[in-house]
Amino acid sequence: MNATALRGATIRYDDFGPSTGPAVLLLHGHPFNRTLWTPQDRALTEARYRVIAPYLRGYGRSSVTHGKVLLSDFADDLAALLDHLGIERAVVGGVSMGGQITMEFQLRHPHRVHTLVLSDTSAPAETDEGKEFRNRLADRLLTEGMDGYVGEVIDKILTTQVTTRLSPALT
Repeated sequence: MNATALRGATIRYDDFGPSTGPAVLLLHGHPFNRTLWTPQDRALTEARYRVIAPYLRGYGRSSVTHGKVLLSDFADDLAALLDHLGIERAVVGGVSMGGQITMEFQLRHPHRVHTLVLSDTSAPAETDEGKEFRNRLADRLLTEGMDGYVGEVIDKILTTQVTTRLSPALT
């Protein structure tokens, strides 16, 4: 596990595979963390790719910062991480919220993207109700932490077979 200070946060990440291999940046969704990508880490590194899998700001072992964190903040964190690692361009892939961040990364840093990989994600127009819900949820998670929330939503997100196999990624 690696860590670096970027843009006012400590971002922790894994960097697997040969440093000279084509770079693949994998972004987890909410409420998961980077361990969601463990099967892909192994397969891609065996194929000689360099895999970068960060804990996004506020998730897993990366630091929590106060105030709103926008998709653009996540995207700029990732550009700074690629800079830190000396990576010019990467295949950038994400699932769910990670896919939304991937799309924002493409918009803000198109020259850094070799290929996009989007899974179980969408780009709907924001609504006032959606903003209000996410702001209430963010306040709750800051106060209570993620444990209770994960227990509430996990059955809506994944099947029992998957949750059993991926249990380390759910914390």
